[in-house]
Amino acid sequence: MFTQMHSEISCWIAAHFALIKNNIIAAPVAFTVALIGAWLSQPHGELSGLINAFYKGAPVIWSALICFDYLNQLTGIEEDRANKPSRPFVTGAISIGQGIIELVAFLLISLAYFWNTGLFRYWVCLMVLLALNMIIFHRHWLTKNFVFLGLVYAIFILTAFHSLEIEMTEMQQKWLVLTCAFIGLTYIQQDFRDVEGDARVGRRGIVSVFGQVPARAFVVGMYIGALAVTFCFLELNRVASCIYAVYLVIVVAFLCFDMMKNKSVAKDRRRYEIHVIGFTLPILLQPVFLSV
Repeated sequence: MFTQMHSEISCWIAAHFALIKNNIIAAPVAFTVALIGAWLSQPHGELSGLINAFYKGAPVIWSALICFDYLNQLTGIEEDRANKPSRPFVTGAISIGQGIIELVAFLLISLAYFWNTGLFRYWVCLMVLLALNMIIFHRHWLTKNFVFLGLVYAIFILTAFHSLEIEMTEMQQKWLVLTCAFIGLTYIQQDFRDVEGDARVGRRGIVSVFGQVPARAFVVGMYIGALAVTFCFLELNRVASCIYAVYLVIVVAFLCFDMMKNKSVAKDRRRYEIHVIGFTLPILLQPVFLSV
């Protein structure tokens, strides 16, 4: 009996880890980097303040991450049969009914937890965005990437500043709007790896609308636009800012060259990971290098 119970618990843990494993690192790391960027932008930030802010803001991101994975996979089973057949709702490791019950229970617990906190509005914004993405935004490449992901990153950054109890300067506010817009537009490249799944569910991915080469050229243009925005805000009379700028130029040059040269799904998946780690995360540090 004990052996059977142990086996069931192990299977339950494995299935739920498979549910969130793709985002278990990406979202919390993105928030942490945004938090560090906001913290370092202060003249005299204390380490204790950074640690306290992490404990305040991280639950918002974790809650959004878990809700996104449940909603995304519950509503995308047919697509996952083509793109990600090992996901638990496809394999049956977690039933649809069980997933819905767990999601509702988690939402109620999160609502109770955040109700009396100063971060409640950011949690609500994320939940509304997740719902809109599942209902409307996911159907078109522009709303799925530019609108949804751009706004998600904006809320991550706002949550980081609020957790630190820092008021954003006018320069930082302008940077937030433009940078998050270009982050969302460069994320369009995830459509390159999901062409088969998009066709199966009738989604208007950028490749199906414009074709491979024009779609890739568009994303290259968005990278160049992101660099232009970055250089407009950087304080380039500082050595650290110059090093940061040179790094971004090298990363963007590689991503753009690789995107136009290598058009296989495997290469697109690898490049997407490089984009997240090598481009998006450093962009979130930019408040440290902004001109005043």
